[in-house]
Amino acid sequence: MLNVRRNCRKRGLCAVFAALICLFMLFSLAACNENKSVSAVRYGLYLAGADYDDETLVVTAYVSVSGTEEQRLEGVVLKGQRTFESEGLFYNRIEISVSLDVPAIYDAVKERVALVRPAPDDGDGSDKSVQYQSLQVAMRYATIYKSVVTNGARRPSGSGYVDILPLEGEGAQEFKISQRAQNSANQYTLLVAAGIALFAAIMGVYIAYLHRKEKALPQEGTYAEKE
Repeated sequence: MLNVRRNCRKRGLCAVFAALICLFMLFSLAACNENKSVSAVRYGLYLAGADYDDETLVVTAYVSVSGTEEQRLEGVVLKGQRTFESEGLFYNRIEISVSLDVPAIYDAVKERVALVRPAPDDGDGSDKSVQYQSLQVAMRYATIYKSVVTNGARRPSGSGYVDILPLEGEGAQEFKISQRAQNSANQYTLLVAAGIALFAAIMGVYIAYLHRKEKALPQEGTYAEKE
């Protein structure tokens, strides 16, 4: 009976040792996932709509990095880079930066957005039109995620958000998108590690119980004592 308990204790110690090794390997693999990478990105540019202000005679056109084929602005391609970097074990940071050729974007928008529109019918039967004086273009980025931020001004829109970045000047302008996302792989690793740690703790308690029980048993005498 004593040998059986000793064998159980040895097996338990082996199980605890194996669990601790697995725990160490899991955290080592999670730590190895921490890295930083940079890759190139390309986007098309799309006309997302236009607002006409009849008081200031200013047209504000909105462009976006997503849209339908009919909305696409021909000849405009946004180039930039995507940076992926881990932030600790459980979060990743993704940053995208694209260069906006402001003059080229204005030229493409002018081909699609009219600066002259028919005036509202006042009932006199005459054909009138409104000549708008200036055009403004702004980058529009919509998202439902609060964790996604840009370098534009944010405002609530329905159940999400809209960021607006006015395009100004005669050169290039940067549009930046940043997102902090959960590292699901490492979070699952933590759950598995917690299970292994719980198993090791239970086995440790069980081994301690066997050890105390073994010490409480009467010790076997020697052959001479039995005689």
